[in-house]
Amino acid sequence: MNPQFNAMQFDNILGSALQVVIIASANGWSTSMYQMMNAEFFVSCIFFIVSIVVLNFWLLNLFVAVITQSFATTRAETQRSAFGAQT
Repeated sequence: MNPQFNAMQFDNILGSALQVVIIASANGWSTSMYQMMNAEFFVSCIFFIVSIVVLNFWLLNLFVAVITQSFATTRAETQRSAFGAQT
């Protein structure tokens, strides 16, 4: 039986996607990890730890780099601040 009335699972793509969103938000992932460890195997703990490292550190840095690059491009094209209002 899967935890939370079969809501926490890796049995299908929708359940897996929900778990990835929970891990990516970094909000409540530890409770989910412990419940999955009780229902499944200890290997799910390794999945959660690797996912936290990849999703929260690597993807967050990638997102910041894209935003910084887009602001730099806007500033280079307009010769003004990317936050400046048009007058």
